Amino acid sequence: MARNLKIAPADWPETIFDPSTGKHEDNPASAPAGATVGMSPPGRSKGEYRSAQHEGVPMSRLGNILVELGRLEAPQVDAVLAQQAQNPRRFGELAIALGMVVRADIDLALARQFDVDFIPSTFDEEAAVLLPTQGRDAQAEVFRSVRSQLVLRWFGPEPEQRTLAIVSHGDGEGRSHVCAHLAMQLAQLDEDTLVIDADLRKPSMHTFFGVDNRSGLTDYLARDVARAPIRAVPGQPRLHLLPAGSAKPDAQALLERRQFAQLLGVLAQRYAFILIDTPPASQYSEALTAAVRASGCLLVTRRNRTRLADAQRLSDKLTRHSVEVLGGVMNER
Repeated sequence: MARNLKIAPADWPETIFDPSTGKHEDNPASAPAGATVGMSPPGRSKGEYRSAQHEGVPMSRLGNILVELGRLEAPQVDAVLAQQAQNPRRFGELAIALGMVVRADIDLALARQFDVDFIPSTFDEEAAVLLPTQGRDAQAEVFRSVRSQLVLRWFGPEPEQRTLAIVSHGDGEGRSHVCAHLAMQLAQLDEDTLVIDADLRKPSMHTFFGVDNRSGLTDYLARDVARAPIRAVPGQPRLHLLPAGSAKPDAQALLERRQFAQLLGVLAQRYAFILIDTPPASQYSEALTAAVRASGCLLVTRRNRTRLADAQRLSDKLTRHSVEVLGGVMNER
């Protein structure tokens, strides 16, 4: 089964300051229509869960959720509330400043509070979206969820918000599978979508989509052709593919050329969504190069195959190179 993961938009404040009382109160107006504002532990009604130190004072709703999620304990919530009485900062900001939680914990709690989608900003095996092993409909639903999250978190009207690399640590982790299926879901938004096969050593996108690979990205970067040979995907009117192209001995050098960055800039003017399939990052440096050019990436892992430490090291390395790691997809295939 796939987990439904959440994210809270940054413009929904978790509390508002009431000058008449001098206190921060939960902001019900910040939640979208139909959303549930605040949660309570099983067996307690909303507002009933109270801290021991602040008897008679309802626990912060965000603190309540963090306790439910196992990120905080009640005494820690008491400590944050005590600080909040002296410091008019939001509960989550104070909890982070006190070293009790990290930003991802607050994002998850806000997501639970406002019932919206979440992808963690750093890789977390427990938080990664899971792809079911069986059932085409179930898997399509997961990809639709990932699509929605990426549209909220990454894709936008500016050219620099239109390109995303799909990366993984090792081979056989489902990176190309995720790239292809996510691209099809994006194209269903009736927006022009492009897949670039930058796995120049072991390309697969042309086989998946049934497209000719006699010329492609390598041929354009090597200046063997004047224009990038982008091909329409049969049966997908809004989906196009720039295949890897003919084999070249200097694949890494080709992607490092300024011409590749310039090409992405031109394509971003034409396509709403651009996904870049990459080779295994542990084996080939082109994966990092492609991710840097894209500025953002989605990290793919495979259950019982990818080591968490390897995935975390890759995430850290990408971050050091100014690549925004938007989250993780765990493949169970």
